[in-house]
Amino acid sequence: MVKNSTIVIIILTCFTISDLNCQSLSFKLYDYFVNSTKDINNINELKKTLRDNDYYNDISDRLMIYPIFWFYPSEDFLKSKMKIDDKNYYLSKDFINDMINTEECNNKQTNYVASQLVIYDTEHIYSGEYSRSFNKILKTSVKNYVDYIGKLYNDSIVDCIFTYPTILLENYVFQFNFNYNMLFALKDSDVYVIKADLCIERNTNEWEDGLCECEFSILKLEEYIQNHWDEMIGKSPMKLDCIITQ
Repeated sequence: MVKNSTIVIIILTCFTISDLNCQSLSFKLYDYFVNSTKDINNINELKKTLRDNDYYNDISDRLMIYPIFWFYPSEDFLKSKMKIDDKNYYLSKDFINDMINTEECNNKQTNYVASQLVIYDTEHIYSGEYSRSFNKILKTSVKNYVDYIGKLYNDSIVDCIFTYPTILLENYVFQFNFNYNMLFALKDSDVYVIKADLCIERNTNEWEDGLCECEFSILKLEEYIQNHWDEMIGKSPMKLDCIITQ
Protein backbone atom coordinates (compact mmCIF):
# COMPACT_ATOMS: atom_id res chain seq x y z
CA MET A 1 0.00 0.00 0.00
CA VAL A 2 1.06 3.58 -0.62
CA LYS A 3 1.74 5.35 2.62
CA ASN A 4 1.98 9.08 3.28
CA SER A 5 0.21 9.76 0.03
CA THR A 6 -1.34 13.12 -0.63
CA ILE A 7 -4.56 14.31 -2.17
CA VAL A 8 -4.41 17.65 -3.89
CA ILE A 9 -6.99 20.41 -3.82
CA ILE A 10 -6.77 23.30 -6.21
CA ILE A 11 -5.53 26.52 -4.65
CA LEU A 12 -6.64 29.53 -6.61
CA THR A 13 -3.69 31.58 -7.77
CA CYS A 14 -3.19 34.43 -10.17
CA PHE A 15 -0.05 33.97 -12.15
CA THR A 16 0.15 37.59 -13.27
CA ILE A 17 0.46 39.34 -9.94
CA SER A 18 0.55 42.76 -11.59
CA ASP A 19 -2.87 42.15 -13.12
CA LEU A 20 -5.13 44.11 -10.78
CA ASN A 21 -8.20 42.81 -12.54
CA CYS A 22 -7.05 39.29 -11.80
CA GLN A 23 -6.52 40.11 -8.16
CA SER A 24 -9.93 41.75 -7.82
CA LEU A 25 -11.73 38.91 -9.60
CA SER A 26 -9.97 35.62 -9.02
CA PHE A 27 -8.54 36.14 -5.56
CA LYS A 28 -11.51 37.98 -4.15
CA LEU A 29 -14.14 35.70 -5.65
CA TYR A 30 -12.43 32.57 -4.43
CA ASP A 31 -11.93 34.14 -1.01
CA TYR A 32 -15.61 35.10 -0.91
CA PHE A 33 -16.69 31.57 -1.83
CA VAL A 34 -14.42 29.92 0.74
CA ASN A 35 -15.47 32.29 3.51
CA SER A 36 -19.14 31.87 2.64
CA THR A 37 -19.38 28.10 2.88
CA LYS A 38 -18.50 25.68 5.63
CA ASP A 39 -18.59 22.78 3.19
CA ILE A 40 -15.11 23.61 1.96
CA ASN A 41 -13.77 22.95 5.46
CA ASN A 42 -14.64 19.29 5.01
CA ILE A 43 -11.82 18.85 2.51
CA ASN A 44 -9.19 17.89 5.06
CA GLU A 45 -11.62 15.44 6.63
CA LEU A 46 -12.38 13.98 3.21
CA LYS A 47 -8.69 13.63 2.38
CA LYS A 48 -8.10 11.74 5.62
CA THR A 49 -11.16 9.56 5.02
CA LEU A 50 -9.87 8.49 1.61
CA ARG A 51 -6.37 7.81 2.92
CA ASP A 52 -7.76 5.71 5.75
CA ASN A 53 -10.06 3.75 3.45
CA ASP A 54 -8.29 0.51 2.56
CA TYR A 55 -10.05 0.43 -0.79
CA TYR A 56 -8.63 3.81 -1.88
CA ASN A 57 -5.35 3.90 0.02
CA ASP A 58 -3.27 2.53 -2.83
CA ILE A 59 -4.58 5.12 -5.29
CA SER A 60 -5.06 8.12 -3.01
CA ASP A 61 -2.05 9.90 -4.50
CA ARG A 62 -3.86 10.23 -7.83
CA LEU A 63 -7.21 11.42 -6.42
CA MET A 64 -7.70 15.18 -6.60
CA ILE A 65 -10.45 17.10 -4.80
CA TYR A 66 -11.85 20.15 -6.57
CA PRO A 67 -14.75 22.46 -5.67
CA ILE A 68 -17.66 23.71 -7.74
CA PHE A 69 -19.20 26.67 -5.92
CA TRP A 70 -22.96 27.20 -6.04
CA PHE A 71 -24.15 30.78 -5.54
CA TYR A 72 -27.71 31.12 -4.22
CA PRO A 73 -28.70 34.81 -4.16
CA SER A 74 -31.13 36.26 -1.66
CA GLU A 75 -34.25 38.07 -2.80
CA ASP A 76 -32.64 41.38 -1.83
CA PHE A 77 -29.71 40.59 -4.11
CA LEU A 78 -32.05 39.69 -6.96
CA LYS A 79 -33.99 42.92 -6.58
CA SER A 80 -31.04 45.25 -6.21
CA LYS A 81 -28.28 43.70 -8.28
CA MET A 82 -29.15 41.08 -10.84
CA LYS A 83 -29.74 42.28 -14.40
CA ILE A 84 -30.54 38.95 -15.98
CA ASP A 85 -31.50 40.30 -19.41
CA ASP A 86 -28.59 42.72 -19.76
CA LYS A 87 -25.65 41.35 -21.75
CA ASN A 88 -23.37 44.09 -20.49
CA TYR A 89 -24.01 43.01 -16.90
CA TYR A 90 -22.03 39.87 -17.70
CA LEU A 91 -19.58 41.30 -20.24
CA SER A 92 -18.51 44.03 -17.80
CA LYS A 93 -18.05 41.33 -15.12
CA ASP A 94 -20.35 43.30 -12.81
CA PHE A 95 -22.06 40.05 -11.83
CA ILE A 96 -18.79 38.84 -10.31
CA ASN A 97 -18.11 42.14 -8.55
CA ASP A 98 -21.65 42.04 -7.16
CA MET A 99 -20.99 38.63 -5.65
CA ILE A 100 -17.72 39.82 -4.13
CA ASN A 101 -19.40 42.92 -2.67
CA THR A 102 -22.53 41.06 -1.69
CA GLU A 103 -22.61 42.46 1.86
CA GLU A 104 -23.54 45.81 0.37
CA CYS A 105 -26.77 44.48 -1.09
CA ASN A 106 -28.76 43.24 1.83
CA ASN A 107 -29.14 43.62 5.55
CA LYS A 108 -31.85 41.09 6.25
CA GLN A 109 -31.41 38.10 3.99
CA THR A 110 -28.00 36.75 3.12
CA ASN A 111 -26.86 34.95 0.02
CA TYR A 112 -25.89 31.32 0.35
CA VAL A 113 -22.91 29.51 -1.12
CA ALA A 114 -22.40 25.76 -1.17
CA SER A 115 -19.50 23.77 -2.52
CA GLN A 116 -19.86 20.57 -4.49
CA LEU A 117 -16.62 18.63 -3.99
CA VAL A 118 -15.76 16.41 -6.92
CA ILE A 119 -13.05 13.76 -6.82
CA TYR A 120 -11.00 13.51 -9.99
CA ASP A 121 -9.06 10.33 -10.69
CA THR A 122 -6.21 11.11 -13.09
CA GLU A 123 -6.65 7.63 -14.53
CA HIS A 124 -10.41 8.20 -14.99
CA ILE A 125 -11.54 5.13 -13.06
CA TYR A 126 -12.89 6.39 -9.72
CA SER A 127 -13.86 9.97 -10.57
CA GLY A 128 -17.08 10.99 -8.84
CA GLU A 129 -18.37 12.28 -5.51
CA TYR A 130 -17.74 10.77 -2.09
CA SER A 131 -20.78 9.30 -0.33
CA ARG A 132 -20.60 9.22 3.46
CA SER A 133 -23.49 6.78 3.71
CA PHE A 134 -21.84 4.25 1.38
CA ASN A 135 -18.27 5.17 2.37
CA LYS A 136 -17.21 5.16 -1.26
CA ILE A 137 -16.79 7.33 -4.32
CA LEU A 138 -19.95 7.27 -6.40
CA LYS A 139 -20.23 8.11 -10.07
CA THR A 140 -22.37 11.08 -11.07
CA SER A 141 -25.41 10.78 -13.33
CA VAL A 142 -23.39 12.07 -16.28
CA LYS A 143 -20.63 9.61 -17.05
CA ASN A 144 -17.84 12.05 -18.02
CA TYR A 145 -18.92 15.13 -16.01
CA VAL A 146 -16.34 14.93 -13.20
CA ASP A 147 -13.55 13.87 -15.56
CA TYR A 148 -14.13 16.96 -17.70
CA ILE A 149 -14.31 19.33 -14.72
CA GLY A 150 -11.34 17.67 -13.02
CA LYS A 151 -9.16 17.87 -16.10
CA LEU A 152 -9.86 21.59 -16.48
CA TYR A 153 -8.65 22.13 -12.92
CA ASN A 154 -5.80 19.65 -13.10
CA ASP A 155 -4.38 21.10 -16.33
CA SER A 156 -4.64 24.65 -14.92
CA ILE A 157 -7.08 25.64 -17.65
CA VAL A 158 -9.34 27.19 -14.98
CA ASP A 159 -8.80 28.58 -11.50
CA CYS A 160 -12.35 28.45 -10.18
CA ILE A 161 -15.67 26.95 -11.31
CA PHE A 162 -18.98 28.27 -10.06
CA THR A 163 -22.67 28.59 -10.81
CA TYR A 164 -24.63 31.79 -11.19
CA PRO A 165 -28.36 31.81 -11.95
CA THR A 166 -29.04 33.28 -15.38
CA ILE A 167 -32.78 32.66 -15.51
CA LEU A 168 -35.14 34.80 -13.43
CA LEU A 169 -38.74 33.74 -13.09
CA GLU A 170 -41.68 35.67 -11.64
CA ASN A 171 -41.55 37.07 -8.11
CA TYR A 172 -37.75 36.99 -8.04
CA VAL A 173 -37.52 33.25 -8.22
CA PHE A 174 -34.27 32.22 -9.94
CA GLN A 175 -33.02 29.03 -11.46
CA PHE A 176 -29.71 27.75 -12.73
CA ASN A 177 -29.41 26.93 -16.40
CA PHE A 178 -29.72 23.15 -16.16
CA ASN A 179 -31.02 22.98 -19.72
CA TYR A 180 -27.48 23.41 -20.99
CA ASN A 181 -25.64 22.18 -17.90
CA MET A 182 -24.01 25.62 -17.73
CA LEU A 183 -21.17 26.55 -15.37
CA PHE A 184 -18.99 29.65 -15.14
CA ALA A 185 -15.20 29.55 -14.74
CA LEU A 186 -12.39 32.00 -14.10
CA LYS A 187 -8.84 31.85 -15.36
CA ASP A 188 -6.78 34.82 -14.26
CA SER A 189 -8.88 37.79 -15.41
CA ASP A 190 -10.89 35.92 -18.06
CA VAL A 191 -14.41 34.56 -17.60
CA TYR A 192 -15.49 31.36 -19.35
CA VAL A 193 -18.65 29.31 -19.72
CA ILE A 194 -18.62 25.51 -19.55
CA LYS A 195 -21.57 23.98 -21.35
CA ALA A 196 -22.82 20.66 -22.59
CA ASP A 197 -23.19 20.61 -26.37
CA LEU A 198 -24.71 17.17 -26.67
CA CYS A 199 -25.97 14.71 -24.08
CA ILE A 200 -27.03 11.19 -24.95
CA GLU A 201 -29.00 8.99 -22.61
CA ARG A 202 -27.14 5.74 -22.05
CA ASN A 203 -28.89 2.39 -22.26
CA THR A 204 -28.37 1.46 -18.63
CA ASN A 205 -30.29 1.49 -15.37
CA GLU A 206 -27.14 1.53 -13.29
CA TRP A 207 -26.41 4.96 -11.81
CA GLU A 208 -22.77 4.00 -11.35
CA ASP A 209 -22.41 3.46 -15.09
CA GLY A 210 -23.64 7.00 -15.74
CA LEU A 211 -27.18 7.54 -16.96
CA CYS A 212 -26.03 9.79 -19.79
CA GLU A 213 -22.85 10.93 -21.47
CA CYS A 214 -22.17 14.47 -22.68
CA GLU A 215 -19.83 16.38 -24.92
CA PHE A 216 -18.62 19.53 -23.17
CA SER A 217 -16.96 22.70 -24.37
CA ILE A 218 -15.48 25.76 -22.68
CA LEU A 219 -15.98 29.15 -24.32
CA LYS A 220 -14.93 32.66 -23.45
CA LEU A 221 -17.90 34.52 -21.99
CA GLU A 222 -17.90 37.02 -24.86
CA GLU A 223 -18.16 34.23 -27.44
CA TYR A 224 -20.83 32.41 -25.48
CA ILE A 225 -23.01 35.50 -25.14
CA GLN A 226 -22.58 36.38 -28.79
CA ASN A 227 -23.66 32.94 -30.01
CA HIS A 228 -25.81 31.50 -27.19
CA TRP A 229 -27.51 34.43 -25.45
CA ASP A 230 -31.03 32.95 -25.74
CA GLU A 231 -29.75 29.72 -24.25
CA MET A 232 -28.13 31.58 -21.39
CA ILE A 233 -31.30 33.34 -20.27
CA GLY A 234 -33.58 30.37 -20.95
CA LYS A 235 -35.41 31.68 -24.02
CA SER A 236 -34.42 28.92 -26.43
CA PRO A 237 -35.87 25.39 -26.31
CA MET A 238 -34.03 22.68 -24.43
CA LYS A 239 -31.81 20.58 -26.68
CA LEU A 240 -30.34 18.00 -24.35
CA ASP A 241 -31.70 14.50 -23.85
CA CYS A 242 -30.55 14.38 -20.24
CA ILE A 243 -29.81 17.05 -17.66
CA ILE A 244 -27.20 17.33 -14.91
CA THR A 245 -29.02 17.85 -11.63
CA GLN A 246 -26.25 17.55 -9.03
